[in-house]
Amino acid sequence: MRFGLAQIRYRWGESRSWEEGTTDNLEKAVEFIRRAGREGAAVVAFSEYFLGNVKPMPIPCPITDRLSQAAREANVYVICGATRELVPKPKGSRKAPKPRICSFVIAPNGKIISKHYKQVFYPTERGLYDPGPNRPTTIHGVKVGILGGYELLVPEIARKLANAGAEILVVQMVASSDMPYMLETMQSAVRARTMELLMPVLAVGQYGEFYGGIMMQGGSIAYVPELGKFQGKWAPNGARLVTRMGEYENLLPVDIAPETAREVRKKFSWW
Repeated sequence: MRFGLAQIRYRWGESRSWEEGTTDNLEKAVEFIRRAGREGAAVVAFSEYFLGNVKPMPIPCPITDRLSQAAREANVYVICGATRELVPKPKGSRKAPKPRICSFVIAPNGKIISKHYKQVFYPTERGLYDPGPNRPTTIHGVKVGILGGYELLVPEIARKLANAGAEILVVQMVASSDMPYMLETMQSAVRARTMELLMPVLAVGQYGEFYGGIMMQGGSIAYVPELGKFQGKWAPNGARLVTRMGEYENLLPVDIAPETAREVRKKFSWW
C-alpha cells in the first residue's frame, strides 16, 4: 500500500475564512492530492495545520467539500492534518463549547469516514481547546492510527491506538527552527514507537511559515520494524529507515506491505 506524505510548504498568514471555501493553502493541498493519485498512492497524508490559520470551522464545510472533491477525482484516501473544529453549542446551553483540534479522513468516494481529536496539546494550545476521542480508522482493510504533535512523545497515546487494533501509525510531526533539538528528538521518537509497537510509523512533517514567522522544519520520515534470529528465536533487530526528507516541499512515497507488518507482530511481541 503506497502512502504519499505531503510535506507542503504552507503559509500561516495566507489563509482566509472557511466560509469562502478556498484558501491558498487549500489549493496547494488539492494539487498534492491530484499528484498522489497520478503517482499511484492509495493514501495521501498532510501535516498539522496544513490549511494554515483557518478559524475554527464546522466539519464538513466548503473547505472540506473541496478536499472531498479532490479525493474523488484522484481516487485516494486523504488523511487531513489537524485543524480547528467548531463544536456546535448544545441545545439549552448558554455557553459555547471550546473548539477541538481535529484530523479527519476522507475516503475515495469523498465521504468523511473518521475524525481524530488531539489529546496532548502544545503550551500555546492549552486551555483553548478540548480533547476528544481518537481511535484507529480502516483504510483498504488496514487499521491506521493517527497522532499529532507532542502525542508522538507520549508512549501511552500510541499504545492505546495499538491496543485498539492499529497496524500502522501516521504521525503529524512538528519541529520549529527556533528549537534546534526538536527535529532530531521527534525523528528518534518515530523510530522508538516503531520498535516499541512493532508496526510501521510514518511521520509527515509540518513545513512552512507558522504563527509569528517561525519556520517549521519538515523532516518527514518513515520506519518499519525488523526482526532477526537470535540463538534460534525471533528477536528485535531494530527499526529500519525506509525514507526521509529534509527542509523542502515534496510528496514522499512510502510503500508498506501490511501483511509483512502483521507477520512481524505474530513472530514477536513485547507483552
